[in-house]
Amino acid sequence: MPSPQAAAIILSDSQQTLLEQIVRRTTNPHRLVRRAQLLLAAAVGTSNTQISQQLQLERGQVRKKANTMASRCIPSSPGRSRKRHRATALVAYY
Repeated sequence: MPSPQAAAIILSDSQQTLLEQIVRRTTNPHRLVRRAQLLLAAAVGTSNTQISQQLQLERGQVRKKANTMASRCIPSSPGRSRKRHRATALVAYY
């Protein structure tokens, strides 16, 4: 049986760039980095099982977080500060 895909998350280019910066920065809290990694993996269509193995989480946790993030993902509007705020808020909220 095929592994279920993570919830579809659509990120703008600026949101994806910001999330990648969060992952690379060594001074960010570990929890924030993990959430950004989960969001980036779900955005490219990685299965829940693969995400759970990569991040060493339970598959149920991945499914719950990805579904929550997908339901709250708001398309960004013009303006850099708003995009940065929304992407940061999206990751920090979970």
